[in-house]
Amino acid sequence: MMRKKFNTPWYWGWNVLVFSVLVQGFTFGLLFSSFALWVAPWMEAFDGSRAEIMFAIMFAQIGGAIASPFVGQALDRFPTRIVMSGGVAAFACGAVLLTFTTALWQISAIYLVFMALGMTMAGPMGSQALATRWFQANRGLAIGIATTGTAVGGATMPLLSAWLLEGYGWQTTHLVVASVAILVVVPLAMLIIKTTPDEAGVDIEPASFTSTGEAVQAETEEWTLARIFRERNLWVTIIAFISPMIVISGFMANMASYGADAGISARRAATLISALSLAMFFSKLVFGSLADRFDHRILYGVGMAMIVSSLGLLTDTHGYTALVAIIILMGAGIGSMLPLVGAIVSTSFDTRAFGRVLGLVYMTFSFAAVGAPLAGAIRDQTGSYNGFLYFSMVIIAISTVSIFWLRVQPKQVSD
Repeated sequence: MMRKKFNTPWYWGWNVLVFSVLVQGFTFGLLFSSFALWVAPWMEAFDGSRAEIMFAIMFAQIGGAIASPFVGQALDRFPTRIVMSGGVAAFACGAVLLTFTTALWQISAIYLVFMALGMTMAGPMGSQALATRWFQANRGLAIGIATTGTAVGGATMPLLSAWLLEGYGWQTTHLVVASVAILVVVPLAMLIIKTTPDEAGVDIEPASFTSTGEAVQAETEEWTLARIFRERNLWVTIIAFISPMIVISGFMANMASYGADAGISARRAATLISALSLAMFFSKLVFGSLADRFDHRILYGVGMAMIVSSLGLLTDTHGYTALVAIIILMGAGIGSMLPLVGAIVSTSFDTRAFGRVLGLVYMTFSFAAVGAPLAGAIRDQTGSYNGFLYFSMVIIAISTVSIFWLRVQPKQVSD
């Protein structure tokens, strides 16, 4: 007996993708985008330095890197709703445990385990895997949308966190978001997210075509780890994106502190974070769509030019309005990255291996974990973030050279 298909005026895959983005935004928005808001109260509560607190972000990224290959394999083997719901539950457990901490090392331990699992299992990997399995003709756009969760969360969660923080304190704030995660987000994720069109009982989107007009066919050769490691594009992708990831990790975790140095209030700092995230959101849509039409190397260069330009401008003193404009420019550059990572992986590897490959790429991004404590340490030692900003411009310029070794090829999709 045939299953009843969902009857909607639009492709059902958009519903699945958008909700997975909301799940991603909820988790990442509270984990990373709101993290800068906890620095001041944690410094006061635990008598610690910025650098010590930033170790929590570093450990979260290290834990996420360790978990990424396993999560990637899980996404290739198990229903995506199980993986993403498990990530939200892990985040909720971590948020509750944070309210019982009495020392900074305990916060770092919680971020290493629970928050790392939350950001990996409920993060961009799951949404991007859904995009590759639900979409063919609009895959580039779908991958772009799949990466907007971090921006959606960054635009909304810091404002909510700042409001709760000012009114109720950081412990109550974490209890509230943990309750929402378990009582609202997890049940909806289990209901709405489906791994493939077949699981949802709907027809898959029509197949895409190459530039020559021939339908793309899936490869029959198995994508083993040995074959994956032999692919040049895997290593080019890793080298090209590690340095920008270090910069993003360092700057975003220290945005509130940077704003405080510039005489900006915590609420205005939260607005800056939201402006950055909104710029990232629209940039991801644009770059995701362009990834189907233009050379990925050119798009990468444009994104990096935006980031380097904004870093250079931040080394000087600016008024609040000018600072917002600079942050928007930076957000536009940062927004190019995850869609391009997903696009490069999806065009270089079969969709059946997408989770494993993306897991390996994300694992190597553990090097980005040094960004947050490095930026905090430079600020503590020099009294300014300029040293970190100059360092960031140099390493991004160096990494940009590697992208010219990227092998451009037609994307491959499974039947």
